[in-house]
Amino acid sequence: MIIVNVIPARQRLLATLHCTAFLAFLCWVLPTHASSQYPSNYSEEGPGIPLAYLKKCPVTKGFDFPVGKPNALGYYNAQKFTRNNHLGDDWNGRGGGNTDLNDPIYAIADGVVTHARKEGLNWGLVIRIVHNRGPGKNPQYVESVYAHLLKMLVKPGQVVKRGQLIARMGNAFGVYYAHLHLEIRNVINKPIGTGYDKNISGYVDPTRFILANRPKRLSAKQIAQREKRKKMRQQRRERKIIRRKRVTIDVQGLAQRCLRPRQVALVLLQDSKLDEIVRNVGMPITPGGAIDFGRLQQHRFRLVELAHAPQQPAEID
Repeated sequence: MIIVNVIPARQRLLATLHCTAFLAFLCWVLPTHASSQYPSNYSEEGPGIPLAYLKKCPVTKGFDFPVGKPNALGYYNAQKFTRNNHLGDDWNGRGGGNTDLNDPIYAIADGVVTHARKEGLNWGLVIRIVHNRGPGKNPQYVESVYAHLLKMLVKPGQVVKRGQLIARMGNAFGVYYAHLHLEIRNVINKPIGTGYDKNISGYVDPTRFILANRPKRLSAKQIAQREKRKKMRQQRRERKIIRRKRVTIDVQGLAQRCLRPRQVALVLLQDSKLDEIVRNVGMPITPGGAIDFGRLQQHRFRLVELAHAPQQPAEID
């Protein structure tokens, strides 16, 4: 006899509706929860930045120029921000043409590489780096974009330092004369865009931004004073190490090097007597019979007082 459990159509419909509602709830909650961990200036329209990249992004201490570091020596800004609706700066070598082809390009600040790949629309090779300007618990992210590269020397997820070599200057595979197109965006993860637009929302003037956020640099006098303090600290550290260092040598060598004849006799007593003297004075002694050199020097006269009837000392070679 076969028993078939038949579920009423109404119950099947309710179960289906409940499952559908639960799945819809998950689809709504999970992306919302993930997006809530991103900063407020994160754009959902771009290619995406893993949260792990943002979490390991170091706090930067300042910004430098990407060419002729740190002050763009030997380069000029051929097309400035907003000129012809330009969304960045075009850095060229003073020689003009392709004389700056393959020149080094540096990270403008500490950060994490989020993208390093070829882009369309005559962008060529592009590197995008996120920088953290804020304190640890309140990060403030900005993004730098380096375009038209000849060669990329970093990869996504890599932490870079200010002034680190990241690429070589290119010409977008022959589309332009060699130059660097640099953008700084205060909205991260925006689409790559076209490089030109009347709407500059999410973009900042790269040159003004860098000049307003330069790292603190010391004068020659301050550098000399810092080196002097560093040298003094090193000397104090070395003296402290010398004072604290325990130079342990064998008993016979100690007797030959630093003790008078009577003290030699005391030190060269049999092991049991020596252990007793050292134990009373409070000096460490190794299983091999080695004593702390510095402390023995401090207590050598105390050793004479603690030695009772000295036994026949061992002969010194």
